[in-house]
Amino acid sequence: LYDKGAKGGKSMNDNFAKNLKKIRKDHNLSQEQLAEELGVSRQAISKWESSVAYPEMDKIITICKKYDVNIDDLLHRDITDAKNEKETVAKYNKLVNDVLNNITNSVDMFIRMSFTNKVKCVLENLFLIFIFAIGYVVLQGITKSIFHEVFSILPSKLYYFVTGILLSVIFIAYIALVILIMIRVFKTRYLDYYLKLKEDKKDNVEEEKIEDKKVDIKEEKISNIKNDKIVIRDPKNSDYSVAKIFVDLFFIGLRLFAAFILMGVLGTLVFGAFCTFLAIYHIPVHSIFASLTFLGIFGIMLCVIVAIVLFGFIFKKKNNLKLLFILFLVGVIGASISTASVFITSTKFEMVDVNTKVNTTTIKYNDDLLYSPNRVVDGNSVLFVIDNSVGKDNIIVETSYSTDNNVEVNINNNYISTNFVNNRENISQMYNYLIPYIKENKIPRETLFGNAVTIKGTEANIKKIITNSTKDMVASVVAKPEGYTVDFSRHHFEQVVCSKKDFYYSCVGILVDDVYSEKEVKKTSFEYDGKELKYKNDDLLCTKNENEHFENSYICILKD
Repeated sequence: LYDKGAKGGKSMNDNFAKNLKKIRKDHNLSQEQLAEELGVSRQAISKWESSVAYPEMDKIITICKKYDVNIDDLLHRDITDAKNEKETVAKYNKLVNDVLNNITNSVDMFIRMSFTNKVKCVLENLFLIFIFAIGYVVLQGITKSIFHEVFSILPSKLYYFVTGILLSVIFIAYIALVILIMIRVFKTRYLDYYLKLKEDKKDNVEEEKIEDKKVDIKEEKISNIKNDKIVIRDPKNSDYSVAKIFVDLFFIGLRLFAAFILMGVLGTLVFGAFCTFLAIYHIPVHSIFASLTFLGIFGIMLCVIVAIVLFGFIFKKKNNLKLLFILFLVGVIGASISTASVFITSTKFEMVDVNTKVNTTTIKYNDDLLYSPNRVVDGNSVLFVIDNSVGKDNIIVETSYSTDNNVEVNINNNYISTNFVNNRENISQMYNYLIPYIKENKIPRETLFGNAVTIKGTEANIKKIITNSTKDMVASVVAKPEGYTVDFSRHHFEQVVCSKKDFYYSCVGILVDDVYSEKEVKKTSFEYDGKELKYKNDDLLCTKNENEHFENSYICILKD
């Protein structure tokens, strides 16, 4: 073996040389110290590590015994890899043995427990399962909402495939986490205390061998396994309890919520400080700004107190609660007085009408004319006035506006539309506009929209324009002595379904719950008789929308 290794086994020499150097370095030995321990010269060690020479077999055996190395690993393998493999196998074997021992001890403990304690143990674990089930329902709802926002652009089949896989992965991960937590709780809550109690009793009692009772040892000598202490909380030996878990989780969630509230309070504080500075600057303009200044100061005071309390709760810092409570009361009283002062001062203001101008536009009438509302701006109420003096060949469009704003009239392919031009689009312009009025205890009231558009014409022309305007448009028509007021909806609908009513159209809009409902709505034919929406699609459920902001509309959802 030696001759073969020395002459033809170069790789074996290399392995031995590398391994010998690793052994020497792992034990913090120099070549001289290793040579002294093996009874050879330093030059011999140097030659072995450089693969120039090879030791005799008795030296190899000495190295293996002295440094606990397998001879095959020393000559043919990397001892570091071999050591890691052994440690891995040892850890795996230990893990398996620990699991088996825990199972055996758990069964033994459960058998020895009294009936009452068995019931308590089962109920506590069922309670844990119930709590985790609720947690999964909440988690599933949150993840589904997130997935819908992220993957809603995908086709329906691909959407369900992707979300199904992700939800399955989350479910498996959640179940694994629940199992680990429950094992940990059971081990710390019951098993560890059982084993400790059993070990303590064994240390104090001499083992007695009774031929017919090898397992059933006297209760008073081994352990009070049937005693409630095994499952009832023991403050000396059990620092872990089911109650403690939920209390800790509750306070963790509460601190996270408090941190979220703290960010909002800090944002309010910054905004309040900015507004207070502006109020101080404008005190010479009007006395109301003095009241607003005090309101801002007391508001900042309250924000600071709330921020201190939240910060102390989140980071477990002690606060002088008595002092903070007194300051909080002062802040509330001061803010209340300041608010009352602002209200009293504001009653002195007079609401005044701003001088408006009326722009008149004459349009050549034809049977295709209609009014097209602008959904971008508020106020799509138009007054249609019957005025036979206008003549059957013309109509007149009047728009009212203030001195520094305007309402433009546009005509494009028989569409009459109006566009509000705001000349006070920024804070500076609004500021310059309002300050002179505030100095004089006045608040300007402008007629910008809401009958700011008036269309005049003969009765036949007016009715025809209303007919054209309400077709495929959700609107309400109200008869008035001078004509008709038409209020157009500002919302976008997936579909608009209409029926003829008198001389105009009565329409309803269809809203959808999600993108999948939208797909079904697009391929569904709807009918509206002025009272009820009719359709044939077993996958849809359309009901009258009760939201006051979406009048004359239905909302459609998928039944499943």
